[in-house]
Amino acid sequence: MSKNGRLFPYSKAIVLNALYDALDGLSFVIDRSNSVRGTLFVSSTTFPEMRGRVAISPALSGNQTLVEVFTDDGDDTQVEWIEALMDEAQSLIDRAEKREAK
Repeated sequence: MSKNGRLFPYSKAIVLNALYDALDGLSFVIDRSNSVRGTLFVSSTTFPEMRGRVAISPALSGNQTLVEVFTDDGDDTQVEWIEALMDEAQSLIDRAEKREAK
């Protein structure tokens, strides 16, 4: 796993839905996608220099999904939006679980 990655203990479908909502909430758009490879090419509508490729793949064991973000230039200055994306996706999943438990 890359330093810009996170392993989510959920199915790929759940994580992908959370990522779509998280990207929207952070004002990112999906420029293109490759469903065969499980990648999204994203960019910020507010800060066009913030862009990257989001790789989503099921983990080798259990019901887990690995999400990794690779920036176009490999620049470490983009770490903040990547962390915000991962945190927002996790937050959305947590909220959905709480609603489901009620």
